[in-house]
Amino acid sequence: MTPISKLNLRVLIYLNPSCVDKVTHKINLESDSGWCMVKDTILEMNQICDYHFYVLFPCDHLSQGPIEIWGDKPENVTFVLYPYTNDALTNRYHFDVNALSKFFNCYRHDIDLVFTMLPENVASLKAFMNKRREEVPIVAVCNWMDAKKNASYEPEYKYRMLEGAVEANIILLQSQHHVGVFKKIISGISDIDLEQKIGVLNPKACQPRLPGSIGSEIAFPHRVSVVSGFKVMWDLCRDRLHLPIWVTNINKAPLSVHPKLIIKHYHNKDDFYERLANVRFGISYHIGYSMWSISVLEMMALGKCVLAPRKNAFPEMFDEEYPFLFDTEKGFLENLEYMQSPEAEDDLAYWGRNNLQRYLQRFTYQKQSVELINLFESLVLEASRTPKAKSVERVVRECGTITKQKLLNKGMTDFGRLGSRAWNKARIGLMRNGIKDNIKNSETEFYVEDK
Repeated sequence: MTPISKLNLRVLIYLNPSCVDKVTHKINLESDSGWCMVKDTILEMNQICDYHFYVLFPCDHLSQGPIEIWGDKPENVTFVLYPYTNDALTNRYHFDVNALSKFFNCYRHDIDLVFTMLPENVASLKAFMNKRREEVPIVAVCNWMDAKKNASYEPEYKYRMLEGAVEANIILLQSQHHVGVFKKIISGISDIDLEQKIGVLNPKACQPRLPGSIGSEIAFPHRVSVVSGFKVMWDLCRDRLHLPIWVTNINKAPLSVHPKLIIKHYHNKDDFYERLANVRFGISYHIGYSMWSISVLEMMALGKCVLAPRKNAFPEMFDEEYPFLFDTEKGFLENLEYMQSPEAEDDLAYWGRNNLQRYLQRFTYQKQSVELINLFESLVLEASRTPKAKSVERVVRECGTITKQKLLNKGMTDFGRLGSRAWNKARIGLMRNGIKDNIKNSETEFYVEDK
């Protein structure tokens, strides 16, 4: 595809590893939806832009090795080892500036924008950039927001969320429902107007494979937890099942043996998708908390119908006329009975195709890549120009190719050896005027394309 951008941005990505093995206590990136989102977003963005991505990579994952995690990692992606904790909550409070300073050298590396999955650490990231004498936009994505009123770490958690929203250039939430919940949570602690800083970025999913057939089992591809509502759902329907329910149970919750219950987790995503593609339909019972659901989106991408509550973010995910949303326990059971019956097959096929089309139109990484590129570049281009950029451009054009390190250390431009806060503006100015940055190199290397 033809790139839609002429800017060679360098983007720092801060992950939010939240999938941790209960036995080994190791971060399990292969099953971490946040990591999958970052990886698939980068691959799709690479089709239409030329950026370099610095991904803060969990140190404790080295036992498995980054190569196994991303064997065909593109040249424009650099893994930077970072000591995330093995607890999703603790990561919201953890920040290791020394780990970042150990890798990023002000003379060699540039960062044009920060993309963090943890709004709570935006202020710390700004302090790190300030230490580098840089002022760059920070885009925060909220992958998870705890709504429990009895959480032991409130109200401090609310304040860190508020701080992140205030300090970030923009905070991206998962749905309009998520926006409403977020505003409600912070409304009691602040009257700051954040309207211009809040955006919506629906989570996306890859189309894992071509749709399969309408099979003879029901899928519940969620964690078995209070949030997923499994126990409530299971107690409600287990005696009314004509077909077995397959449960992934990724978090290995204890479950009793039952003839209609199949427990099988797949570490290999392709095997998981192959089974999911051939179920009859899926169930989501997130009646208490759900800002979005990747598992539901994956079923839609496979042309499946999903029985889900008519609340939270689910009405945004489906067509307005979609018939398999329930309001009450009675509605859930009636739908479940019908969807298991032979009479439902035409409806399951029709609305499965409808779900697939809705996914293709709204929820693909191709769409997300365009959204993010437009957002990133609108933010970096807001910076005013600096006359110092002319001296850098002159040297680059004379040399044809030159590193940032050489430009600064040899004092070849109007910038001193320490650079200045105008350096980032100068970088963007260079690229506006056709100077390139070698994105295959982890360190900044300017060059003139036609020389």
